[in-house]
Amino acid sequence: MSDLDGLINLIPIGDIAKKLGIDENIARTAVAVAVPAIVGGLAANASNADGAKKLESALGHHDKAVTSLDDVDEADGAKIV
Repeated sequence: MSDLDGLINLIPIGDIAKKLGIDENIARTAVAVAVPAIVGGLAANASNADGAKKLESALGHHDKAVTSLDDVDEADGAKIV
């Protein structure tokens, strides 16, 4: 299992499917495509000291495990992404 697979397995895909009104398999496929792109973008932003410091600051207060979409601050996540 890759690190990305482990990350994807932590995402509440059923909740995403329900919120969007789509089949869970479609949501799983979308997440499987989106996660590597998001992680790649975060890595690119963190590739220099200034970007890494900003990302670390943005993520610093996110220590709660996400078990449902209710645990996600969508506005803050949009800022980070």
